[in-house]
Amino acid sequence: MLANDERGVLLLHHEFDRAGSHREYLTAHVCELRDGRISRWEERPGSLAEFAAAWGTVGHAVAG
Repeated sequence: MLANDERGVLLLHHEFDRAGSHREYLTAHVCELRDGRISRWEERPGSLAEFAAAWGTVGHAVAG
């Protein structure tokens, strides 16, 4: 974990079993801090392919 008064980054190894399959991927959670607490966070997977394999197909919005 890296942090200052405004932001933090958690480097995580997610690992779990779902529907009889073992799944894992590396990711970062980028957090905004307010009053010493997480006020907002965003997940940024190291590999979108590993993330999609773990959670299923990820839909993407298409601008028209």
